[in-house]
Amino acid sequence: MRAILKLKCGYNQNMKSIVEGGGTGDYVPTYNKKRQFQDLLSHKNDFLKNQEKKEALKIIYSELEDFLEDQTPDFDEFMEVIGRLYINGFEICDDFMETYGWGIYLGPSIMDHSCQPTAEVSFDGNMLTVTSIKDVEDLSEVYISYCDSTQPTPIRQEELYSMYFFMCACCKCSHSAHHGKHGTNIASNNKNSSRKKNHKKK
Repeated sequence: MRAILKLKCGYNQNMKSIVEGGGTGDYVPTYNKKRQFQDLLSHKNDFLKNQEKKEALKIIYSELEDFLEDQTPDFDEFMEVIGRLYINGFEICDDFMETYGWGIYLGPSIMDHSCQPTAEVSFDGNMLTVTSIKDVEDLSEVYISYCDSTQPTPIRQEELYSMYFFMCACCKCSHSAHHGKHGTNIASNNKNSSRKKNHKKK
């Protein structure tokens, strides 16, 4: 609800959707434009194809209508917003990895997934810090893990597909599949070839 109200505050009649009302965006090193909320992927269609997720989101939308009343966006715009929040949000954790919040960090959200990450995320309050754990040449080589990378490959693949709608094909997953350790047969839902090696948000 807070995210929708913030987007509405930044919205004006020259914009096509409230997702454009997310402000000027965050600076991303080596990129020639700021990353804005509208640049994030929503995976709206993927959410709606899953009947269980769709029904749960309808309940959330109904509750939102109770609070926002005539300020409630239509269901299509709601999906564009909440999809971006779910796919690109960060769990804000303490030193014991206990979750106490959820936030959108436009700049850091550009980091893609690998089960063999080159960086890790930590929090001090709501301040997010990205720390490199391997040598990297530039931002294109910075990967974080969206899941517990110590879990067996089938569990990682199932979680990533369920939560983010992609099948990871990083070296760790590919090696497991090649050696017959991958016990899950979930069809890939990737829509572009840039996701072949790792999940790409760009």
